[in-house]
Amino acid sequence: MSRYGSYTVETEPSVAPEQWSREALSSTGTAGNSQLSVGSVCTTELPRFNNEAQRILRVRISPDQALTSSSVSLSVHRSSIYTPLDKLRGQFRVLVLKEGLWDDPIVCKLAIQSLGDNLQNYAALSYTWNDPVDATQIEREGHHYIKVNHDRYFKISINLLHALGHLRHPTEPKMIWIDAICINQRDILERNHQVDIMKEIYRGANPVISWLGPSYHHSPSVMALVNQVHPIDNSSRKREMILLALRYSKFNFLQAYTSILKRAYWYRTWIIQEVFSATRLFIQCGSDIVLWQALVSFQQFLTAECFDEVWDPDARRWVPPMDGNHRWVRFGYITRTQLAEVVSDADRFTNLAVLRDLRKVSPNDEEEERLRRQRTLDRLLFDNWDAVATNPLDKVFAIFRLASDGDQYGIQVDYDSDVNAVNRLYTNIIKRFIHMYGNLSIILPRRTQNPDHRLPSWCPDWSITTPASRMGNWQDAYPFQVSSNSWDYFASGYQLPAQVWYNNNNTGQSMYVNGFRLDLIHHKSSDEPDYYIEETIPRRRSNNFIRTLLCFFPSDPETQTIRRQATDFEKWYAMHRRELHAGFSRETIVTQSIPLGNEAFLDYCTKKHEEFFWVLHRATHLFTDEQPKASRTANTRHLLRRWRRNCNIPSGYAARRRSNVMGGGLKEVVREMGEVKINEIYTCFFTTKNGFMGLGPEGLEERDLVVILRGCGFPVVLRREGPSAFRIIGACYLAGFMFGEFWSGGWGERVREETFEIC
Repeated sequence: MSRYGSYTVETEPSVAPEQWSREALSSTGTAGNSQLSVGSVCTTELPRFNNEAQRILRVRISPDQALTSSSVSLSVHRSSIYTPLDKLRGQFRVLVLKEGLWDDPIVCKLAIQSLGDNLQNYAALSYTWNDPVDATQIEREGHHYIKVNHDRYFKISINLLHALGHLRHPTEPKMIWIDAICINQRDILERNHQVDIMKEIYRGANPVISWLGPSYHHSPSVMALVNQVHPIDNSSRKREMILLALRYSKFNFLQAYTSILKRAYWYRTWIIQEVFSATRLFIQCGSDIVLWQALVSFQQFLTAECFDEVWDPDARRWVPPMDGNHRWVRFGYITRTQLAEVVSDADRFTNLAVLRDLRKVSPNDEEEERLRRQRTLDRLLFDNWDAVATNPLDKVFAIFRLASDGDQYGIQVDYDSDVNAVNRLYTNIIKRFIHMYGNLSIILPRRTQNPDHRLPSWCPDWSITTPASRMGNWQDAYPFQVSSNSWDYFASGYQLPAQVWYNNNNTGQSMYVNGFRLDLIHHKSSDEPDYYIEETIPRRRSNNFIRTLLCFFPSDPETQTIRRQATDFEKWYAMHRRELHAGFSRETIVTQSIPLGNEAFLDYCTKKHEEFFWVLHRATHLFTDEQPKASRTANTRHLLRRWRRNCNIPSGYAARRRSNVMGGGLKEVVREMGEVKINEIYTCFFTTKNGFMGLGPEGLEERDLVVILRGCGFPVVLRREGPSAFRIIGACYLAGFMFGEFWSGGWGERVREETFEIC
């Protein structure tokens, strides 16, 4: 199970890398130890080969034959190698890579094929345009050229130069689709059309090669182990092979593995479509090749070892994931924290594996609908928010064809140079989503915005690839998540679709949305000063035998008092306790939602005490199981019972002298809950003027407005921007209002609906 959900190993034809090399391209999955030398081209140390075929198929680039800007004068334009394409016939170009050996220059020509016709067998290359390694591995000086169409020189990146050298066959030409060469990048109309049919081009390729770049950081050894482990079904045998690699490798094996999954290739936006569309997919790093499902299976195994219970044959029982009895830990190979870092560092790869698994045919309508919901355009955009694209338009153009609802957005691929093109594309997606689903959830995820795009606060900027949270991309998009068996949050109710309209004015784009004004932020935890608490704890007994035996000195007391700084949770508790009387007064006198009297005050305090428990539970659980009650785990029910037993409710409304310090029983419950686990940006505890409490974004301020908008699953924090408009600060968790209590508790009858202008 990954943070993105479960994924399975797909059942593609099992083809050995050597067989693929002969059938499709010109490379092999050798496990030789390749090392890069410093220079403008890739050179490798001659490895040992198991047979003559491997020696012949290992095609490299000769330093003598590599062309650079210092040795070639570019006398022709790039566009001169292209002939027009017939868009109505779905024509596209493929690169015919001429055969060649070690000392031969790279020569190729362009041929034209048509979708729907009897396509000749061709491969497609998935790669990153930029160089995948830094200058310490390969010196990237000058430009690099290949010969295309009658000795015309064509400039390419060194990464593509290495790929062509490895893919070239020694005895026969190969047909490969490569976007940088096969599309006339200077012809905007052609580029629009080719991007539009790119999904079909990759789907028709046999195979698609994910080119990670040259071999370095011991990648051949890692790729060899992935190939060796893949056909083994026995988990114990797999574990033993990986343990041997951890134990006997002369380098840090897990660092080398992480290096492969953190290469620049995985962060490129366009590979999402390329990996998803491929019928047969291979991963190549230098001369080493693995099946896509082999690497997926390897990552899946590491994830299961880290998070699932495993069978210990020595103890003859199931043990928790990576505990002290786990063989990985017991023999000092790795800790659970280290393995968890390795698993989390593969987020981009894991996300691609989950997405590719969504292509499978569903057995029934219910499963079909589940898969469809996981592949909507908004989900794909947020799941791949951290993918990199040079052109911000590509963040949408590369993905929308994969979405289950992509055709409903009316998106036209158009690389318009207009400065407002990004603004129009992004805001139109927001508007169309709200129109189709009546849901405002798409406006809530927060990340900094590029000022050049001039986007309103209600439109996320998908061009910003750096996550705001240290927990990564997923937590930026979905900071408050619930367990799979629990209810999703529906603060505005299930049957209340959004009511929205728009206006473009001189100050920007405004969204007008109907909703309800709940309250104003009154206090926030970030403003709470540090303070100290005196606490009585058991004293450690003296181990001085003579002192104890002779009783020469008085015996040590059983307890001792220490002075320590209050924790964040203790600060939150003190804030909550200070608001009890004011909150009760507001609800009885101003809103008149509850009666006066000591009994009513005790009920109010009991309710607030339990609401504070759920605030703590929300903060300390990545996935919470608050509702329905039947879905709560045994541990949640146990913690809640203990929390209720140690409530320390004031004796009455007049009893103003009360302790705001968390008692020992409550501290034990908090200690068992653990540390904050959700997105750290959404852990600002706040209280409102009416005594409500919750967690919100770190940027909230006093007098910010908490509202419930029609069609929004979360309460939203707004900040006034000018005389009448507001700006979105972010979603918040408001205890007692996450599951439609606004209507079931009668607030909908007491609070007037109004229209908010959000700019």
